[in-house]
Amino acid sequence: MNKKLKKLILLFLPIRNRIVFESNPEFSCNALPVYKEMICRKINKKYTIYWLVEDKNKYKNDKSENKYLNYEEHGFGKIKKIYILITSKALIFTNRFLIKYRDEQLVVNLMHGSPLKRTHGYIEYDTCDYIVTESNFFNKGVSEVLEVPYEKIVGLGFPRTDIFGENTNALKKLGIDEKLKVIVWMPTFRKNKNSGIECGELKKLGVPLLDSAESFKVINERLVENNTLLIIKLHPAEDTSNMQLCEYSNIFFLSDNDLEKKKVTVYELLSDSAALLTDYSSVYYDYLYMNKPIGLVIDDLEEFNNKNGFVYGNYKDFIKGSYIENLEDFISFISNIGEGKDVDKEEREWAINRYCGYRDFKATKRVVDFILDKLS
Repeated sequence: MNKKLKKLILLFLPIRNRIVFESNPEFSCNALPVYKEMICRKINKKYTIYWLVEDKNKYKNDKSENKYLNYEEHGFGKIKKIYILITSKALIFTNRFLIKYRDEQLVVNLMHGSPLKRTHGYIEYDTCDYIVTESNFFNKGVSEVLEVPYEKIVGLGFPRTDIFGENTNALKKLGIDEKLKVIVWMPTFRKNKNSGIECGELKKLGVPLLDSAESFKVINERLVENNTLLIIKLHPAEDTSNMQLCEYSNIFFLSDNDLEKKKVTVYELLSDSAALLTDYSSVYYDYLYMNKPIGLVIDDLEEFNNKNGFVYGNYKDFIKGSYIENLEDFISFISNIGEGKDVDKEEREWAINRYCGYRDFKATKRVVDFILDKLS
């Protein structure tokens, strides 16, 4: 922003008591608990709260005091959106970078994950006031990856992991037999439906490793034998247009829309699970706070590394869990969960001590206290 334009803004567009929130999906990630905590503290009595959304008409019957702005506005709507962003006291986001327009604004990036894989082209530069990290371990990595000055990084913890300290009853809300042990599988995206970026081979059946109906059948049989259920939650950016998703008794795919209909968040589901399956997703770091088994489906590790690379070097040197590189490994992991065996506990504790900062499930309070202190 050039200096003349900035002077005009300061002269004719005074700052207003507004806070704009952003997350993807909407009302999720680290932004949601921060928003809820602010409502509990009645911050909305002093500040008008806006949410950036895909379609604000979806919220036309919303009875809260929130206001909504579309990501993509046209005509007068676009002018209004720019006006709101320029004159708001605070911009708080997790996914799409919101740029600081003026000195009086507070712009906080709550992040949507800690660095694990390299994300080419996703760079913030010096456009915000602060970035909140999961722990101080990640401060240097975040500064380097996003090219943001180190002094702007604060390790307060991720608010979304606070739910791990609560009883969510997520399985009951989803209509799942609570006698079943639930494994949640959250692979990172292989092909981004928005940017078209490919991070690996996208299999037609929707997940890594399992590339045939027969492999799904074998997995399902072992799940049944072990009184275990596999819930597959694909990455929200995954391109599913050409996938042929299978249906089995003890395997099902769960979308963001499915969760929204049942009023359950992904992290509430994780809180109620017995184990996690993932690969190169930052959900790995979050789930460490649960101190439960983590299976790492990495049959395409070499390909993924060649296309992307990892922030902290050799994957197996810094990511610890049950490495799953073939169908036999997958079956073994299911059997261990069914039998209550935690075979990688010792190595996982090494990762917990390295990556997990605060373990008090009070990150939301710390982050909101921090934001309100800066606003004052």
